[in-house]
Amino acid sequence: MIPTTSEAYKLMHEGTLVLSDIESNGMRIDLNYCRKKKIEIAQTIKDLTERVMNDHNVLRWQKREGIKFKLGSPQQLASTLYNHMGLIPTKETATGQPSTDKEALADLNVAFIKDLLDIKKWEKVNNTYLENIIKETDENGILHPVFNLHIPVTYRSSSNSPNFQNMPVRDPVIAKAVRSAFIPRNGRHFTEFDYSSLEVGISVCYHKDPTMFRYCSDPASDMHRDIAFDCYLIDKDMITKPLRQSVKGGFVFSQFYGSYYKQCAELMWKDITISNYLLADGTPLMTHLKKKKLNTYTRFERHLKKLEDDLWNNRFPIYSQWKDENEELYHKQGYIITKTGFKLGGNMSRNDVNNYPIQGSAFHCLLWSLIEVHKWLKKNKMRTKIIGQIHDSIVMDIHKSELQEVLTMTRHISTTLLKKHWAWIITPLELDAEVSPLGMSWFDKKDYIIPALNL
Repeated sequence: MIPTTSEAYKLMHEGTLVLSDIESNGMRIDLNYCRKKKIEIAQTIKDLTERVMNDHNVLRWQKREGIKFKLGSPQQLASTLYNHMGLIPTKETATGQPSTDKEALADLNVAFIKDLLDIKKWEKVNNTYLENIIKETDENGILHPVFNLHIPVTYRSSSNSPNFQNMPVRDPVIAKAVRSAFIPRNGRHFTEFDYSSLEVGISVCYHKDPTMFRYCSDPASDMHRDIAFDCYLIDKDMITKPLRQSVKGGFVFSQFYGSYYKQCAELMWKDITISNYLLADGTPLMTHLKKKKLNTYTRFERHLKKLEDDLWNNRFPIYSQWKDENEELYHKQGYIITKTGFKLGGNMSRNDVNNYPIQGSAFHCLLWSLIEVHKWLKKNKMRTKIIGQIHDSIVMDIHKSELQEVLTMTRHISTTLLKKHWAWIITPLELDAEVSPLGMSWFDKKDYIIPALNL
């Protein structure tokens, strides 16, 4: 870790102390729920296993081969799918053999494959998430995840014992199974504060692309909606939230972090064919794409190639130019200095050179806010506790009598005071909050309107 200013050193020094307090606070775990859920999931796995073993394709393979089918054998699974059933593999291993990894299996429309994938998913919930939560929870029912500042080369944070920053969220069924284990202390609300599009805004502070600056500054604009219009050739009033999200992750952020059109097309096409997206009027996306002559992968890939060219040469040319200039600076001097005063050096790829400063500086916005909110809570002898953080979010146990005050002050510190502290932040900062009903779990949190602060 190489801070280039005393202020940068102070940020990491104070941040380490605050994170140690947060680790000491810990978060309450419903151990009874965890143990009961593990038993329930074990039964689900047993039922799915029986269904797989009784599938007619598996039974016919066993009869032909004269051996019992093993769920954990990639060789036997490949033999069943590609030799016995005659399916065409969509992916190969490094040695040129038909792949049976998660991505390859997801492409196959086979009933027992869905069950196999569900088995793997539930085994991970039991053996990775719930088991580690139970193992690491102390005798008082408090989990104390470790938060590190000295490991990631991006100057972000990491977590272990267990990794609180990697709890499932995208799959609602899996998220519910795991996040329901995290409950607030008595008389408190489990609350999560989350910066809105923080890394996009911080990236503008580096490259100063005027188009992206307008997107970040105008609440009425929506970059992801506009690019979804271009990706799918849909009228903007036909774009649904799932379609917007598909473009946000599959194309926009992928492009910003250094991917290219072919990789984006492969991921998005797989997502499109699996997810059965609908337009706002109920029209299937694939039906719409057929009308636009984008209903084959080859056509869709060519379309994204043109869109990629437009993205960097017409829509965000200043951002594109900054990437070239930033990489040239790194090769000239051997390092990059972040806005927050840290040196990034060593062997870095083009993507590393252009992504690490943004990711690190965005997290430092969270870290500075975390430190200041922690100071404010201690100074005012609040009963509310900060119990975790996830890169661009702060997680708290907020006492019911302090909810409104903590909400307003946390947003004030994390937006208004942060911008006063670092004048290089030229884009607006927004902090959203999700609050669980009193005594309810992390999974049960809902969007909450933060009241205005009366100074």
